[in-house]
Amino acid sequence: MTVKEADDRITELDDLIFKADTGQISVTWQQYLSLKSEVQILMDVLAKSLASTGKHTYEEAYAAREHVRAMNLLPAILQRHCELNPETAQKEDPLLIKAFHSGPNGDDIDNEAYEKFLLQFSYLFANAPQPPVEKKPNLIQRLLGRK
Repeated sequence: MTVKEADDRITELDDLIFKADTGQISVTWQQYLSLKSEVQILMDVLAKSLASTGKHTYEEAYAAREHVRAMNLLPAILQRHCELNPETAQKEDPLLIKAFHSGPNGDDIDNEAYEKFLLQFSYLFANAPQPPVEKKPNLIQRLLGRK
């Protein structure tokens, strides 16, 4: 697998994970874990491959790709929000402006404002896959020693 193929596959998997997280596609908990696991494996492979060139450390390469993943997530969240709430698509959000245009020159990121901005989209993830609930035996089953 080439670095480009690994990078492209990470992007594909992130898209599937986002769609699962937002309830756009239905996956089992095992399928969800498999997607997450494959991303982690590919992130590791990608970082090791880039580190082997000697231009970056493993940590730098991993962090750089993780940053790209985070930057790809924001437009996906905003697009999904606008799909569900088209009336908000043209509104200016003061929290978004504060988050991305802070500092003396207006080119710094205000992490606190950014976190608050993202919190308003938590509703999108209400249908994210959850681990299966372990069924506990009821009182009668426990008394009879059955599961």
